[in-house]
Amino acid sequence: MPPLNAENHRKALHEKEALLEYEKENSFLIALEEKQFQAYASEVIDSAVKAKRNPYPLRKAARMGFGGGLGPVFGGLRPSYLAQDITGIELPNYNRSTTQDIKAIYDTEDIQKSRKKLGFTW
Repeated sequence: MPPLNAENHRKALHEKEALLEYEKENSFLIALEEKQFQAYASEVIDSAVKAKRNPYPLRKAARMGFGGGLGPVFGGLRPSYLAQDITGIELPNYNRSTTQDIKAIYDTEDIQKSRKKLGFTW
């Protein structure tokens, strides 16, 4: 590949700056849209509560972040974590004490303790 001359370098920098400006503006618009949606959702939830309706589905739909996933909000998105097998189902989002207890049994931070558990003596 031939080295970039000054004009090509300037053009590449200009394209990069334009892309960064676009991403900055887009993130601002996404934040504004999320704020407007949360205001609208809170009004709808309040009216449902006043009408003695079940607000749980509305509260679940009004969670922060785009996407219908069960994962945590990451970069403004709520991703779905899928199983890596043929089923491809979405993984659950709960993290209970039982999960932590099982993890503590099998996951050790001390490598010497792990070696003893496996029967290595050297």
